[in-house]
Amino acid sequence: MPGSKSLGIHGDVLGISAQGELAMLLDPQSYESGNPSGTLARMRLESGAPRALLEHVFEADWSPRGDRLAAVTKTDTRYRLEYPIGTIRYEGEAWISDIRISPRDDRVAFLFHPNPKDDMGSVAILEGPGPMRELSSGWSSVRGLAWSPSGREIWFTGAHRGAARDLYAVDEGGHLRTLDSIAGGMLLRDVSTEGQALVDHAINRTALYFGSGEGERDLTWSDGSYLTGFSPDGRTVLYAGEDASEGPDYGAYMQTTDGAPPVRLGNGTPIALSPDGLWAAIRLFGPPTTLSLVPTGPGSAHELPLGTLATIFEGRFLPDGRSLLLRGIESRGHFPRLWVHELGDAPPRPITAEGMAPVPAISPRGDRIAGVGTDGVLHLFGIHGEDLGDVPGRFPDHIAVGFNEDGSALYVRTRSVPVRISRIALPSGAVTPHLTLPPGGIRPGLSSIMTLFLSADGRSHAYCANETFSRLYIVEGLK
Repeated sequence: MPGSKSLGIHGDVLGISAQGELAMLLDPQSYESGNPSGTLARMRLESGAPRALLEHVFEADWSPRGDRLAAVTKTDTRYRLEYPIGTIRYEGEAWISDIRISPRDDRVAFLFHPNPKDDMGSVAILEGPGPMRELSSGWSSVRGLAWSPSGREIWFTGAHRGAARDLYAVDEGGHLRTLDSIAGGMLLRDVSTEGQALVDHAINRTALYFGSGEGERDLTWSDGSYLTGFSPDGRTVLYAGEDASEGPDYGAYMQTTDGAPPVRLGNGTPIALSPDGLWAAIRLFGPPTTLSLVPTGPGSAHELPLGTLATIFEGRFLPDGRSLLLRGIESRGHFPRLWVHELGDAPPRPITAEGMAPVPAISPRGDRIAGVGTDGVLHLFGIHGEDLGDVPGRFPDHIAVGFNEDGSALYVRTRSVPVRISRIALPSGAVTPHLTLPPGGIRPGLSSIMTLFLSADGRSHAYCANETFSRLYIVEGLK
């Protein structure tokens, strides 16, 4: 009799082996790029419960014979590709996605995204013990990958501008050709041995919301509105806009939360809005990476010296408006650390050891910073990196959002939706629930809430969210 049967397991299916064994992601939690992470397990339908293999896994793929698994994991701030599990083939700050093992089991293909919060990037391959090799680069959005039936090409969906992806093929020599395109773009899910492509025709957007005691307002202006700044008074948002007109560099925008049209400040990704709202720090990835101070009104922009700082992931202005707190790395092979840039002619200086997680919360006077470590402990530091002790209690899978107005408490948030924000009293560590987002429950299509800010008084909030609505299609006749 046709029908379905619940397995009673909270998880996602990552793949099915040639022997019919499932690779599953148990208790997935979504955050940032929308990719869920959890515990990788393998399971035979006839055997009962799944067997856990590896934690902090984002993706996995079976070998052609179904006897080995490849997996993408994240430890601290670094992504790893393991194949087989236990053997590290790639490790770095860049986010990697859509791993697929070749039909002959001699190569691993994947998508390489330099910015962990962005799906711009390239198609890459691992051959033997050597380093990865990029086959096709410069994509403003690239998601979805599979080997062709012959194993001589990699099929993927990507966009040169915006996020409306078409279906392409690239061979090991980097020769690119178009396979198919449809209005609105697509996402490749898989390719059969007969050459049929399973594609997802999706409506994707990174939405921007502002909320206060009066409910939430949708401020989304383009296909993607990536929030990067929020004024202390809750009246202005700063974000990177993505659509077909912007190209791979995006556009930097400022907008008031009353719903007025946004103002385009220039090319690039804005990373911080000054406390007085007069300046925005805008990054261009390059190469090389550049950082500029751009006026939000009349005036001239000027580029800031970066010294040995090669890549900037994110940043915040200090309360005095004369310095920036940045998180970045010096070069490939290094780990991220925090830097202070005093906005003069001198380059930024590091203030912490390598291995720092996202930019922490900054106190109202700019003399303390706070962040949750991978151990779940809420750490306090001086602005020069000196250890000021830990807050009592543990906050696993939480992120520091910000201090309250007088610095007597901190706000922290959970990673997965619904996002729960709590107020942590200092120095006692007493916890008080503050806010749950989105208000009224999870909306259809919502997969994750990414960057989130609170106003200084904690009464207003702004965040960007991944939202997807889609239909699956089988495409035949591809050659």
